[in-house]
Amino acid sequence: PSAEAVFVLKPFSRYRDTDAAPDFLALAFETMQRELNANRVYSEKSSGMNKNSVSKFPAICLIVMILLFFLANLGYDPKKPPPTQVETQQPKEEPKVETQPTPAPAAKPSTPAPTNKYNYEGRGLDLSSDLSYVGYHGYVSIYYHENSALVEDYSYLDTPWQVPTYERDKQFWTKTDVTIDHKTPIVVREQFIERDKRYDPYEGYLRVERLSDGAQFYIDVDNFVIKAYWDNRDVLEAVKGGGVLVEYHQRSEYWPVTSNDQKKVPPEGSIFFARSTIGMMGKGWVQSSRHQISAFNADYGSICFNKADLTIIY
Repeated sequence: PSAEAVFVLKPFSRYRDTDAAPDFLALAFETMQRELNANRVYSEKSSGMNKNSVSKFPAICLIVMILLFFLANLGYDPKKPPPTQVETQQPKEEPKVETQPTPAPAAKPSTPAPTNKYNYEGRGLDLSSDLSYVGYHGYVSIYYHENSALVEDYSYLDTPWQVPTYERDKQFWTKTDVTIDHKTPIVVREQFIERDKRYDPYEGYLRVERLSDGAQFYIDVDNFVIKAYWDNRDVLEAVKGGGVLVEYHQRSEYWPVTSNDQKKVPPEGSIFFARSTIGMMGKGWVQSSRHQISAFNADYGSICFNKADLTIIY
């Protein structure tokens, strides 16, 4: 080759026998050497040919080789051996941020959560374990004895209904002259109850505190309910909880009837004391699919109604 070609190739010749140069670069170097030798032989045989046009070929090869060399060595680290296989870049894992779980709202300390020991009214049902009302919020409510009294003396229209209180004399309990309004919000502070397998699951008395002023009384356990059943818009469900005052307006496809299934229609807007369901009274002549509630009025006696015809007013 010419002196100019040797001068240009000399700086790269040191990579030929080393591991630092890529394989294809060594191959390019050898290829160019062969081309240059061939060109020299051709130049000697073609002495009459224009030398400037012949010398252009090795120059082009030099430029191409230099470009390949620098492209191959971009980012090349001589200390690091060439990779034997294609390295795939693993995605970076995002750092896990530990978050504190949101704590559940705490229940009121004075109001334990209801359990299956209690039915809708809060009265005990489970005889297999001890029953505790202490700490429960609820209401004073009329019960069977008060229901009967309201019917017998026709005082069901005198509201608010009254619930008796008691005083303790060692193991005995005596009714006092003090009464508490039906629906009064209270909290149970102490209980004196035991199982009664003859009639109700439990019998006894509760020491309760009236929430409005903190006054405390003893009431019969039957006069305590956990839920305000009178607020239920379903009259049938409300009557299952206790007595309510209802107003009659005919809306259903069934006329009111007597206990022996005879038609008996009171005036629109009549007020009745609803205290039981048909199933509770065991009225065999009346179909519970048509009439669900038995209610009392001093002028018309007991009449069976479809629940759609009654609206709770107290």
